[in-house]
Amino acid sequence: VRVEGSASESRDTRRVLTLWDARITVLNGSNRVLAVVASVRDSARVAATELPDEVTGLTLGMTIGDASDMPSSLDAAMRTTGLTHLTAVSGSHFAIVTVALGWLLNRAIRPRPVRAVVLAAGMSMLAALVLPEPSVLRALTMSLTVALGWWWGRPARALPALGAGLLVLLLAEPGLAGAIGLQLSVVAVIAIVAWSPRLAVVLGRWMLAPLARAVAVPLSAWLSCWPLLVALRPGVGPYAVAANLVSALAAFPVTVVGLLAT
Repeated sequence: VRVEGSASESRDTRRVLTLWDARITVLNGSNRVLAVVASVRDSARVAATELPDEVTGLTLGMTIGDASDMPSSLDAAMRTTGLTHLTAVSGSHFAIVTVALGWLLNRAIRPRPVRAVVLAAGMSMLAALVLPEPSVLRALTMSLTVALGWWWGRPARALPALGAGLLVLLLAEPGLAGAIGLQLSVVAVIAIVAWSPRLAVVLGRWMLAPLARAVAVPLSAWLSCWPLLVALRPGVGPYAVAANLVSALAAFPVTVVGLLAT
């Protein structure tokens, strides 16, 4: 497309500029990749019409990131309980698919380079399907780093994968640094990797070790994201940790089954 208008520097630090009185002209509407993505997303919407009305929008949001049909009351409830990441297609979606696809590939394909290529292709297709939001790009670069590690026969390490992916993203598009989705995604990953093991040890003094590890992950992510979330919403309740613990039980099967259906 070609966009024409009057540009001015944005007062919002998360945006580079504002374009006033914008006029959009479509130059080429025959992009085959985008046409395939649109077709697959449409087929998912059609399949979801068989579901009860109250869960259609939620299922599409958790599967392809399309929450447009979700009732406003449910959207407000998810914001209150800190569950909006479920329908925003965040790193958790990529983690679920990477684990599921990696488990399958390890059992179905023996040559390591072939497994790496298939994993990279699968995660790239997922990014195209759910649309490349900043948090999706962050998760994609980490998934591709895992695939690269497979190719080289090296173990996957979260922080080096995050750092390498961020360097590539910000060199290609420095403006992404101002995107709140990327900021929340990066901070949460760092906290989960660096804080949650230590937090689990502390919590293990008062509860069973498996429960302590389960609580430590959402608690560390919530604590790290809290300063950013307060800037968006004047108040974040600690019950978000409990809500995320419960919702995690549904996130894995819904994401996997939804994507298989799609």
